[in-house]
Amino acid sequence: MKTIIEFDLPEDDDAHKLADNASGLYNSLWDLDQQLRSWIRHGHTFESADDALETVRGALRSFMDDNGVSLEMVQ
Repeated sequence: MKTIIEFDLPEDDDAHKLADNASGLYNSLWDLDQQLRSWIRHGHTFESADDALETVRGALRSFMDDNGVSLEMVQ
């Protein structure tokens, strides 16, 4: 089975970028989920809710960078 997805560029540029980078976005979410699971199971050193949120946000950005994607790729 084959699937063909067509985009009318440049109008659908944002949708095209998202589709083209879907695996990197998925992998980033998977990596973040695994990190959160690890913190839950094995503990963490967060000193406050703000500290935890900043750490999670940094982890997400790091995972996205590792997977070659960013939230800024679609504007």
